Amino acid sequence: KLYATVDGRFTFHVVLFDLAGQLLCTMGGAALTEVRTPALSAVAIDRWASPSRRIAAVLGTGREALAHVRMLAADARLDEVRVWGRRGAAAAALARTVAADGVPIAVTVAAHSADAVDGADVVVTTTSANEPIVAAEAIADTALVCAVGATKPQRCELDPSLFTRASAVITDSLAGAPHECGDLIHAVAAGHTVGADPDEEEWE
Repeated sequence: KLYATVDGRFTFHVVLFDLAGQLLCTMGGAALTEVRTPALSAVAIDRWASPSRRIAAVLGTGREALAHVRMLAADARLDEVRVWGRRGAAAAALARTVAADGVPIAVTVAAHSADAVDGADVVVTTTSANEPIVAAEAIADTALVCAVGATKPQRCELDPSLFTRASAVITDSLAGAPHECGDLIHAVAAGHTVGADPDEEEWE
């Protein structure tokens, strides 16, 4: 991956070569992420979310949020996707963009993050926040939470105490999580048990 960072925001490209060292292709990192991340969330939802799910909430208004709302709007089990953002105008614009796609379910805008997650069966967080964006008690015990945005150690979208109620915490890399997953890093620092492979001593 090749990264360019300006004012704390980064873009990246993935460059692939064959075994002889010849360039095969370059892929825009943002475009790739917009496909890959909601696809992974969709797999998690299919496997771990309630089969009787009806409501989903997306907290965030950026490109990842838009990609996730579109993914969720295609879930035949859902009746409603609620959108919330720290900038209300951006949340409303996102909802209008998705509505213009002609999606078959309601996409609504919540005034507060707690309103968005109230009774939601699926919660997706896609912000660049450095502190929790929703109180732990606002999220239902039965909700599946897909925490997408906290990709750096300082970032934090989820209240660390939420992890004490989790029946399972799943990450794509136990080796990478202690260094990159902000939500998990904050939860461990606060003394909350998050569960781990016994061989991964950094999570003990």
